[in-house]
Amino acid sequence: MGSTKQRKRKIGKYRYKAKRDYKKFKESTTSDNMMKAIKQETKQELWDKKKSAQENCSKLGILYHLRKAMVPKTFKDEALELEENDYKKSKERKVETDFVKSLTTKCKQKQKTKPYNLRLPERTVEYLTYLLDTYGEDYKAMSQDGRNYDQETWKQLRAKINKFKSCTDQYAQYLKKRGLLT
Repeated sequence: MGSTKQRKRKIGKYRYKAKRDYKKFKESTTSDNMMKAIKQETKQELWDKKKSAQENCSKLGILYHLRKAMVPKTFKDEALELEENDYKKSKERKVETDFVKSLTTKCKQKQKTKPYNLRLPERTVEYLTYLLDTYGEDYKAMSQDGRNYDQETWKQLRAKINKFKSCTDQYAQYLKKRGLLT
């Protein structure tokens, strides 16, 4: 174990990166920043500057304080909820404003338009195409290949090849070169 001088020296150092990360986290989670994001999404007609942010949020059908709405549950609360669930569902009606509907549709559209574009490095693509050409789908033979420097198991190689197959651009190029895709 190090001497006490070394430990004191370590303790006294200021961690700039940690402080910066903490500030970024705080800025992203503050309600003011969330309100700015909501204001950008809303039309100026919907947001009334004379009212407070809480009143505007309630008018739009959004919660201002999420922590107040999310109460920690205990086992007893869950048991009571299960018993009263049918009774509540009959009385409860979801009130969705036009603003909430537009936000949900925008979110769904963003999820649909963002494709998962994963690209593997060229060396790994070359290695995987070599393995596929020589061994086909025999993963156990691939694991015993001489080029398997990392000594990856057959399951690791199978996972890598499945990831390569999920890369649509690169896998399509591979299939075109082999004449398997027209």
